[in-house]
Amino acid sequence: MLSYARTVEIGWGDCDASGLVHTERYFALFDGNLWHMLAQILGLPMRHVLDTFGAAGFPTVDLKGKFLVPSTVGDVLEIETTILELRKSSFNVRHRASKDGELRAESTDTRVWVRRNADDPTRIEALALPAKLVERFQACK
Repeated sequence: MLSYARTVEIGWGDCDASGLVHTERYFALFDGNLWHMLAQILGLPMRHVLDTFGAAGFPTVDLKGKFLVPSTVGDVLEIETTILELRKSSFNVRHRASKDGELRAESTDTRVWVRRNADDPTRIEALALPAKLVERFQACK
């Protein structure tokens, strides 16, 4: 399984008035970590990842989360993202947020690589994962 980790300091904007992290902010941190992972694996700046492969994105089609221990402003968390499974046009991802080895939150999601429909650009359709992306994921295991 391919993993990518980075540390993030929780800021005031990540928290509610009591100083606790909003649960939806974990999902934003996890999503950001996946983008950083892709940029590193592909050797491309994040802003070029989609255009390079003719994709419109990789939206989440299934998402589950667990929030185990509250995090607060100033906490430094390790955010770890792991690719669990690759399929033709989708992949499963696990994310974990820990502080000093203690798991604070985790989620799993399924992402689908998509493009705009040629006949109706307001619609999206599944697109096979790019061979280069699959090769890089498998090479980094």
